[in-house]
Amino acid sequence: MMPSPTPTNVLLLGAGGHARAVADAARARGIRIIGVLDDDPDRTIDGVDAPNLGPASMPPANLLHYAVHAATGDAARRQAWLEPFSQALTIDHPSAEVSPEAAIGGGVFIGPRAIINAGAEVQDGAIINSGAIIEHDVHVGRFAHVAPGAIVCGEAVLGAAAWVGAGAIILPRVRVGHHATVGAGAVVTTEVPDGTTVVGIPAK
Repeated sequence: MMPSPTPTNVLLLGAGGHARAVADAARARGIRIIGVLDDDPDRTIDGVDAPNLGPASMPPANLLHYAVHAATGDAARRQAWLEPFSQALTIDHPSAEVSPEAAIGGGVFIGPRAIINAGAEVQDGAIINSGAIIEHDVHVGRFAHVAPGAIVCGEAVLGAAAWVGAGAIILPRVRVGHHATVGAGAVVTTEVPDGTTVVGIPAK
């Protein structure tokens, strides 16, 4: 018999590499991983003693009231997987620094040594990965992903499902559009339109 859902229990949706990082952060926070949902019925998370309970894309009805975290880097998949569930748990690594003046949505992952400063807003399902910096008054849209070591400077805006590559820099007050992609190491000095991919220094 599975335990009742509580803030210290979570089901992870997905069992890939990102799920291992999420599992580490969860355990460091004292959150118990009670099961995994993955579309591969034989897949579990290495080093995590939690059973595969069914497909993430068609979750069993008896699990829909449990707290879950969508542990995949794919924005569309995170959004689709979370849709049937009523509780999306935010998981932040203990080494992350999150200002009490920041607003953090549900189902967000905040990786080791990440920093989120005062006035920032990180919306539902976003990923702020290891060592990423979200400066003051930045807006991070739903299901956006800020990859390891990226820096988003003050008052910048990331649209829904935007992807900021590892080590990239978004300059102050610059907007990166919905579903836009910023390549690793890029320096973004001007607006990136919706659905656009930019690379380089300055990013083009």
